Amino acid sequence: MCCQQSGRVALAGCAKRFYPLQVFFVISGYFSYKLYLRYEPRHWLKVRMERVSIPRLTAVPQFF
Repeated sequence: MCCQQSGRVALAGCAKRFYPLQVFFVISGYFSYKLYLRYEPRHWLKVRMERVSIPRLTAVPQFF
């Protein structure tokens, strides 16, 4: 874990490490919602599955 040290310095280090991931998910959710409003739900789901499943399927052989 990154928070083995005690004190404010360790807490600041942990916040700096995990903060960008949270920001990424907030921004991703915002743009996903904007696309959901633009397209009809079926088309949005089709495009979303393509964008998620293609990278996932290409990463599967790396785990075996």
